[in-house]
Amino acid sequence: MPTPRYVTQEEAENLHKQLINLYGGSLGLRDVSGLESALLQPQQTFSGVLLHPAIADQAAAYLYHIAKNHPFIDGNKRTALAVAYSFLKANGFNVLVSKDDLYNLVIQIVRDCS
Repeated sequence: MPTPRYVTQEEAENLHKQLINLYGGSLGLRDVSGLESALLQPQQTFSGVLLHPAIADQAAAYLYHIAKNHPFIDGNKRTALAVAYSFLKANGFNVLVSKDDLYNLVIQIVRDCS
């Protein structure tokens, strides 16, 4: 399996900026270490084995940990979804899902984060 193309901090911050400019809210990073931690979760290993071996699992890790860590001042759920989507697209996946299903997924994940 080829090495996935992971999302960088710069890319995540740029996605956040685009979403805030498009949909409104406060721009900015609230917790740098929270973002760094969330972005490294898909690459975490135990005894040399990835904890999230499948690309879909890695995308889910981005979504969950960015939403949970709340690293941005505003727009964390939007950014979490955009990072996960961007990661899937960068690794050759075509994401076909309705807006309602995406909304329900993010709401469920956020509830699980509480």
